[in-house]
Amino acid sequence: MSYNVVGTPTMYQISEDPEFVGSEWINITTKLNYTLSSGYGNKTVFVKFKNLQGESNIKIIPIEYRDNYVALELT
Repeated sequence: MSYNVVGTPTMYQISEDPEFVGSEWINITTKLNYTLSSGYGNKTVFVKFKNLQGESNIKIIPIEYRDNYVALELT
């Protein structure tokens, strides 16, 4: 994921809810960690950053979450 902000970002919010309901501002570390909601399928993750200059625009990240399991058919 890449993003553009003015200055150095100090905090971020990440959520599968476009309104960030239940999401809190998190201090930025070297990695942004997020666990997707349960279940496979199409998901959308929303991320925004902030610093002393203000908040960034919302970055929208579409994700297709698939199971790596492949069924084998023995004949």
